[in-house]
Amino acid sequence: MVTPVVIALHAVPPSGSGIAAMGVFLIAGVVRLAHFNTLSVRAEHPAGQHRGLPVTYTALLFPLLFLLQGVMPTADFAWVLAFAFGLLALLFVVDIPVPRPGRVFYVLLPMLAVGLIVYWVWRSFA
Repeated sequence: MVTPVVIALHAVPPSGSGIAAMGVFLIAGVVRLAHFNTLSVRAEHPAGQHRGLPVTYTALLFPLLFLLQGVMPTADFAWVLAFAFGLLALLFVVDIPVPRPGRVFYVLLPMLAVGLIVYWVWRSFA
């Protein structure tokens, strides 16, 4: 949860709105972990779905988002990044059903993760 913030702070010059969005993202992530995880322990939501966007989904969402960094001006990308932090913060705490990945996603998500790792390693050494 802290890693996307640290990477974003080093990737683009921080603006006031960006720092505020990152702060809200961190607070919403903590609230999400505290509140919705206690609900899962008490089994107050149906099996097969999460309530709110799980924090772990950011491990794939932010590397995908950072693909835009190479094709956008830095100032525009900073605004997109601030918007993404704010939107994800909202999705963390909104009580909406989010389906758990299953079947085909158990193959697709690791392949996407490996592809992103290869891309970012290749890009860092190129």
